Amino acid sequence: MVRAGTLLCLVFCIYSAQSCQPTGLDSVTASQIAEKLLSNGGQPYGCTVHSMTKHLYDDPLTLSSLEVRGDMLHSSAWVGCDLFEFDYGSQYPSRIFQKRAKGLVHSFRMEVDEDWSEEMDWDCGDFSGRYAPIMGVGIYPLGGWDLCSQAAGLIQSHPPSRIEKLDSQRLLYWDAPPDGLKSDFDGQFFLGDYAIDSEIKSIKLGVDYTLGVPTYFELVLKNGESISTSYQNFEFLGDTYPARVRELRSKINVPAFVKCLCDGKIYQVQVKLPGRPLVKLK
Repeated sequence: MVRAGTLLCLVFCIYSAQSCQPTGLDSVTASQIAEKLLSNGGQPYGCTVHSMTKHLYDDPLTLSSLEVRGDMLHSSAWVGCDLFEFDYGSQYPSRIFQKRAKGLVHSFRMEVDEDWSEEMDWDCGDFSGRYAPIMGVGIYPLGGWDLCSQAAGLIQSHPPSRIEKLDSQRLLYWDAPPDGLKSDFDGQFFLGDYAIDSEIKSIKLGVDYTLGVPTYFELVLKNGESISTSYQNFEFLGDTYPARVRELRSKINVPAFVKCLCDGKIYQVQVKLPGRPLVKLK
């Protein structure tokens, strides 16, 4: 009985020790996280974005705030559509509906002035050969066009200092970013006129490892400027991207008298403008 009891106790102790060992998910490496993200790279997706930027734009000593909320849709490389609300800290809202494809970007802006009258206009531009920065919504532009590829590109190009586990989340930290890394972010984030000589203090990236998508990005500069962005409701769209664009466009009232300055190939907003045919989404 003594031997049997001792053996049973020994088996229980071995089982308990094994059950407390880290699982495969607990020991995920940065390379594995990057591979998981890249497995979703290039797929059509949609997500909601909430970003807060602190920047030294008008005053080298005073931080200004910019909050961005809205929906982002991505179809393929260089093709996307967004509807964002911008809050510069004033009581007057501003919304921007953007479409990007084939090297062109169309932006419809609707702002409310101090008389609470709506001002609306189109703005068209050419970004062929460059990424099209939208303040506060990207991660690492050199990593690719979509968010999954951008997050993976940052991890592969500059391995993080440490990784923490929080449920299905992996929190990656860059506690001492390498010199010169900030120049890779300048065009993407527009962190202000006074950020030229300020290096990066820290970077934080959140990834849902189960889904293989980014959930959070934070960049802090040594001069106090920062940007923090969360990505929620991540959804892979498949062939539903055109329908989702129509749904997104329906959330903003585009009156017929507002004219686009460019009749490029991606002029696909479904409104009847004077002297022009109704162009339907493909």
